[in-house]
Amino acid sequence: MSSRGIATANTHAADMTPDQHERYDALIGAVTSQSDAFTKAGVPAERATGQAHHREDSDRPAGHPPGPATDPARRRTIARRPPSRDRAPTPEEHLMKLLITGATGTVGGALIQHLAGTRHHLRALVRNPAKAQLPDGVEIVQGDLTNPGDLRRALDGVDRAFLNMADDNGEHFAAVAGQLGLGHVVLLSSFTVTVPLPLGEDNVVTARHRAGEQALHAAGVPATLLRPAGFYTSLLAWTSALADSVVGAPYLDVALPVVDPDDVAASAAAVLLADAPPAAAFSITGPKALTVRDQTRILGEVLGRELRTEQITEQQAKDTALPAGTPDRVAASILATASPAAAALPVSGDVQQLTGRGPRTFQRWTTEHATAFG
Repeated sequence: MSSRGIATANTHAADMTPDQHERYDALIGAVTSQSDAFTKAGVPAERATGQAHHREDSDRPAGHPPGPATDPARRRTIARRPPSRDRAPTPEEHLMKLLITGATGTVGGALIQHLAGTRHHLRALVRNPAKAQLPDGVEIVQGDLTNPGDLRRALDGVDRAFLNMADDNGEHFAAVAGQLGLGHVVLLSSFTVTVPLPLGEDNVVTARHRAGEQALHAAGVPATLLRPAGFYTSLLAWTSALADSVVGAPYLDVALPVVDPDDVAASAAAVLLADAPPAAAFSITGPKALTVRDQTRILGEVLGRELRTEQITEQQAKDTALPAGTPDRVAASILATASPAAAALPVSGDVQQLTGRGPRTFQRWTTEHATAFG
């Protein structure tokens, strides 16, 4: 028997009953890869994957919310040397207070690691401090992203923030940040904001991220929008299939520019530490578009094993990759993010522009994580 692993994506709980609400808050963590949220829902955290894409505002489809103005820095590297903890800051360096949400997740956790070597004050907003294994020196604030009071405490005195949206599509964060005059926010968004997918405006992934971007825009909060492609970590959903040397997926030949989540985190860190963070949208992709067949071949080469792919139906994908009882529209929206329509995602050079280096290859990531596949 083979295990069918597919890339899942962020969703909105619009179709859900109150008793399902918290459970499906976990599905929201799929695009933003909040491992703690997936554990709560009973979904393997490694199935979490983000997918995103960028187009200039002039190319956005009808109904797309206006994006932030393009900064001149949009077309150049904005990375700069962060102040080191091993030396005193120079007079021109401004030490900031940075808030990281989703700090126990894949991107947020990696972002904390990128920032931990600086002298900036790091604060993490987490629901359960007991489960937050963060580096020494990180201030932990307990709270919920949908609670205005918690957000006020977390944002008090903060210069810039990284937002991994909760189930309210960032509405409360945007409102509080606007009221407090937050200097800048880096939002983890999605390519679905600009790339047309099945269900159109009824695609809950699309609706969620457009709402999140629009909320910040309406609140007047300066924002950098990161729209990453699918994460390399989605490959971990295939781990149990490897006993049979089979990888099953509904779309074997759709080429998507999947990306290392660490490149997403590095891009966010570069923006947070920039002298003048750009109010613009960026597509964070890997260096090459890969199909499931391509990824399986590379994984087999790294493991020294012959692996094969197997086509499965969308219903099989829903049954194996999503919690039982997932509403049909939510499931269809998630699957659409890896469907042929998503192949409109182009490879982007934005990781290079933001960080000063190119994105890591899938082969390199797989090699470094080979032990995770047995």
